[in-house]
Amino acid sequence: MTTRRVHVIAALVFGTALGGCATGARFDGPQAVPPDRAQLYVYRTASMVGLANSHKIAIDSKPETLSLPALSWQRAVLYPGPHDVTIKDFFGLTQCGTLRLELAPGQTAYVENIVGTINSAGVPVVGCWMAHRTPDEALKAMTDLRAAQ
Repeated sequence: MTTRRVHVIAALVFGTALGGCATGARFDGPQAVPPDRAQLYVYRTASMVGLANSHKIAIDSKPETLSLPALSWQRAVLYPGPHDVTIKDFFGLTQCGTLRLELAPGQTAYVENIVGTINSAGVPVVGCWMAHRTPDEALKAMTDLRAAQ
């Protein structure tokens, strides 16, 4: 009976974790961007911590319209100039911060949403943050990711 209970619990945990993953098209490189616009890719790689919790992306204080589950990416086409990217967890309890980017015409920029544990007063706490990535870093990290729906 105990083994069966363990299998049921494991199946529930695994199913919940998969529910937080993206199922869209696999990333196969950046799309072409019009010369008078810029594009931003925001992505989230694998992490067992917070795997089932999707994040929300807001650009320039607009309502969070982009969802970012684990193992996914999103693309935004923007006008050149300064942009503030804010990410927080789905429930709005954890804010990953705000990152300011200055985008040039025709530029492709990459931001990684990182989820992990942070040591807070000696206690590990789940947290998230963002980092601007070079094209080489981002393209290597994004090869197995799928588009967020």
